[in-house]
Amino acid sequence: KCSQSAHNPPGDKLPLANNSVDFVVNSHVLEHFYDPIKTIEEWLRVVKPGGFVYMDIPHKERTFDRPRNRTTLAELIDRHSRPLAGVADAHGHHSVWITEDVLELCRHFNWTVAEWRDSDDKLGIGFTVVLKKT
Repeated sequence: KCSQSAHNPPGDKLPLANNSVDFVVNSHVLEHFYDPIKTIEEWLRVVKPGGFVYMDIPHKERTFDRPRNRTTLAELIDRHSRPLAGVADAHGHHSVWITEDVLELCRHFNWTVAEWRDSDDKLGIGFTVVLKKT
């Protein structure tokens, strides 16, 4: 039997060894982290070479985030370089994106995009980006 904490660890501090899993799957999760760069780096850390990180992410124009400003790459880099103590990764969306914003983030950090779709195939309110660890 697994404990609840084994199923719901903090997404940016996974209790897993480096290169230990074939894939990480998440849906409407990344936007809840103050530092999504740290989070993606953590997901890539635990994935084996050749493995995948699958992300469904809410699209700004298709959700309640529509009136908000998009989160820029510069803002994400600033958050990553200057973490704030006490910022809760809770229920609100720290980041708001369209598909191209996340693809720009991936290009900036040389993360390999294996596939992407402008509309997710579940609810249709998000988009999908799949990273491959090389």
